[in-house]
Amino acid sequence: METTGGQDSMDHIITTARYLDKIPLYDSEKPYVMRRKPPPGVPNTNVQMRDFPATTIHDARGHETRFSIRSHGFEFRQWPHAPWSATNGQDSVGTYLEQVKAFLTSAFEADDVRIFDHRVYFPEI
Repeated sequence: METTGGQDSMDHIITTARYLDKIPLYDSEKPYVMRRKPPPGVPNTNVQMRDFPATTIHDARGHETRFSIRSHGFEFRQWPHAPWSATNGQDSVGTYLEQVKAFLTSAFEADDVRIFDHRVYFPEI
């Protein structure tokens, strides 16, 4: 991994990256990974990745307004949400997920947002 940059440009690194490959199967079937044992004869994933060597990744900090969902497929947004604590367990997770749902509904002017999978990481203390 090579790190470069300067005062007038965004700092960046050059590294390898893996992306979801564009294969004909995805025209008729969404990529998936099953976290549980699949039924007999069903693969646990249909995901195929593609390696891209020498990919440049830029540090976007301070340049967040340059990106938009329509032009780049992602954007940065500030999200004022209530803090939560691992000590409150599922109550905090439920509140957090409701806040995520409300934020996404508003941000994308969506009629419906469904969170069907989430993972909570609790760092070791």
